[in-house]
Parts: sequence; C-alpha cells; structure tokens
Amino acid sequence: MKTNGLILGLISFGLLLMGLQAVLLPDSASIASGISVDEYIEQSNIQSINVEATANQARASRERHFAEKENSTLDWDMPSSLSSSGSTPFESRSMAQEQSPAEEAASSSPQPSTSAGSEIASNDTTMANASGSWSLQLVDSIQRDVSLALFQEGSSIFGSGSIREDNSTRQVTASGTLQGEALSLDLTAQQPIVLYKLLLNISHEDASGTYSAMSASGEKWTGHADGFRLAA
Repeated sequence: MKTNGLILGLISFGLLLMGLQAVLLPDSASIASGISVDEYIEQSNIQSINVEATANQARASRERHFAEKENSTLDWDMPSSLSSSGSTPFESRSMAQEQSPAEEAASSSPQPSTSAGSEIASNDTTMANASGSWSLQLVDSIQRDVSLALFQEGSSIFGSGSIREDNSTRQVTASGTLQGEALSLDLTAQQPIVLYKLLLNISHEDASGTYSAMSASGEKWTGHADGFRLAA
C-alpha cells in the first residue's frame, strides 16, 4: 500500500514538472489566437531586414549617382548668384550664367585712369587769373616800365600795351600761356623790334620772375621782372 502511494506520488510529481516545463520552456511561442509566431510571420509575409545588404545597396546607389554626374554633359557648376528676372529656377540660372562672363569681362577690363582728369580739373581750379591792367618793371642794366592790358581765355593770354625806356615810349603786343600760377608771356616791342620773354609767377595781385630779351640786330640780355595788377 505504501508502495502504491509512493508510485502515485512520483507520477503526480513528474506530471507537475512536465507542466512547469511546458509553461516556462515552450517549444515555440504562441499568440493569443493560439498561432505560433513563426506561423504568423509566414501568413503575414513579414520579411527580416538584412542590414548589411541594405548598406551595400545604398553605397552602390551613391557611387552610381556620382559616376553619372561626372560623365554627364550637364553643367553642374552653380553661378555665384541667380538672376531675379527669371520666371523659373532654370531660367534664373541660365540668365545668371549668361551675365557672369559679361560681369567678369567688365571687372577685368582696365578702368580709365582718373588721375589725368583729376589733374586737369585741379589745374583749372587753381589756375590764376592774369587778366586786367598790369604795371611791370624790367630791370637789367637799365630799368624799363611796362603798362599792359591783358585778356585771358582759358590758359591763353593776349593783350597790348607800351614800354617806356628813358624818355621814349613804344607800343608792345603780348601773348602767352598760363599754367596754374606760372605765366609765360612774350612782349614784342616795335621800332626797334625787341622780344622780351617773361617767366612770371602770379600770386594774387603781384607778379615776379625773370626775362630774357633779344633784338632784331642780334643783341641778347637777361633781367628781373616785378609788377602788380592795377585793375582786374
């Protein structure tokens, strides 16, 4: 009797262990409907993702893209700026590419120098006024007094007057050029004919400088000239 009871106890204990194994270590997982996970995947057409294969495909696609770009005849270089007048991005890009060579040519072409123009303008603004009535003294071994009425047109100077030497007075004509404050003035006296070439510096109402003279008979001499403006 005890033996039978022991056998029944062992059988019950074995069945209990088998039940626990079925719960804790099932042969295959199951879902609420009673279908195993493997069967559910097969029925749902779910495929596992191969990470390495996916990465290889992406790398191949990227290499193919850059190879096609390199071999393409299309211009992939973008202009520095797009034209705002194009109605579409393609038109804006095309117009910008057409404008770029013209802009580069304009920027690379030598610009006209403004120094010459600035210098001319500076000379015009600083050019002295030589017109008016002048009284000059030409001094070498003797003193000569000159009275002149000068006129100015731009840098050209012209006029007439008289020159007094001792007790004789003769008529003179005047012509010359003015650069800034430097006046180059030629006086030609009559009877006898004598040419006086004056180089004067005009400062406000005063004039001073040197001169050289030559007569029709061949005489030559030099001297100093000073004077002032009587009236403008």
